[in-house]
Amino acid sequence: MTARARETLPLRPPTPSHIADVSWASLSPTIRPRPVVFPVLIDGPPDGVHHHDPYVREFWVAAIGAAAVTDLLRLAAAARRGAGILRPVNLALLVSEEIVVWENSALHVPSPLPRLGAVQRARLRRGRHRRLLT
Repeated sequence: MTARARETLPLRPPTPSHIADVSWASLSPTIRPRPVVFPVLIDGPPDGVHHHDPYVREFWVAAIGAAAVTDLLRLAAAARRGAGILRPVNLALLVSEEIVVWENSALHVPSPLPRLGAVQRARLRRGRHRRLLT
């Protein structure tokens, strides 16, 4: 008696016709290729905080969100190494909050980081993170 493997059929089910068209994929920000940026460290404010200070994780995360702070820390690490990284998804937020700056076609990351400004503190007072300021 010989053992035979049965024929293997495709293990995937057929693709439904309504999702076979992926023309939207080129417009999706998660699929679109991101350019590489090369951040540069600049001198930050004298009363600033180090990138790995608990202040950053507590207050900046409450002010701009965990994903933006993660991108900020990745930018700072790449600037210290002198390496390039893929353009962060939250870069527009970091620029609008004036944490990082585009200047002379270079991305400048301050070291040390600035403390929360008046606008960010006012936003925290209005928001759900009021207990951090007491």
